[in-house]
Amino acid sequence: MKERLQKFSLVRKCITGRSSSGVFLLMAWLMLVAGCTENPFNDDSQQISARAISGTVTLNDGAVPQGIYVWLEGIDAGTRTDERGEFSLVLPPPASSSAGSAMDGVFNLYFYVANYAIDTAEVVLVNGEVARSEGDINDQGELKQSKQLYKLLDVVTSVSPQTILFEYWGKMNISVTLNAISSSVVVESLKKVVDRVVFRTGLVLVDENDQFVKVIGQGSSWDLGLETIRQEQTTWRIRKSWPPCELPVGVYRFIPYLIIRQPNVPQGLIESLGRDSQKLDRSYLNMPFIPRGGKLIVSETSTG
Repeated sequence: MKERLQKFSLVRKCITGRSSSGVFLLMAWLMLVAGCTENPFNDDSQQISARAISGTVTLNDGAVPQGIYVWLEGIDAGTRTDERGEFSLVLPPPASSSAGSAMDGVFNLYFYVANYAIDTAEVVLVNGEVARSEGDINDQGELKQSKQLYKLLDVVTSVSPQTILFEYWGKMNISVTLNAISSSVVVESLKKVVDRVVFRTGLVLVDENDQFVKVIGQGSSWDLGLETIRQEQTTWRIRKSWPPCELPVGVYRFIPYLIIRQPNVPQGLIESLGRDSQKLDRSYLNMPFIPRGGKLIVSETSTG
């Protein structure tokens, strides 16, 4: 930076001096342009970074921090963390962003999992690009401090029988136990009441690679209902006739269908996950959600 300022000073003296050599002036100016990749009048602390933000997010209960959704408002750009909780969010060019033009200002970068408390970091944009050493971003374009999300709602699913033969016919009993960690949590679920008895439904079955297999419990007779989950355990019991479909031998997992309400989640973030991310279909897997349990093993031979 010092050398570039010296070059600039030299050219300025040549231009304002009485030298009669136009060729020399032109060559000196070209030397300055070719050798100067930074604006000599800019403060280094205000340099604009590449169009990317990176960092690490962890979960306070030690769960694998994979799939945490990282979303930048205004730009409407999102990404997910890997199994180490690391992410790299590349901003689109201004013309392709939802704003349609370069943006200036302070914007929130959100870190979101449905059953963990949402958190944010401040990002400063200048002409639609990330300003280094501003807000919560350091001069490398990284979060100054890693983020840790705190669990709001523990969701544990158990299956009985857990291991079945691939030709099994019978009943499948699934229990979903919910426990609010520090304060009450409002959720929506599919249920109906018959003779004062509450019945539950709504499950998504995935394979061992978390790929969609089937929705279980869809039906027009079921309605979404609000419920407040408190710190004492609440258990929902779902009983289904098996099989809902032909399943090859393998390992599967039941994910309970829940809509977990948090007051500080922007509607734009939810919409960025997909139009149907809160519906009971395969799009529900777009919702970042980390329940526990729910394992089902389909075996070719009996293990007993």
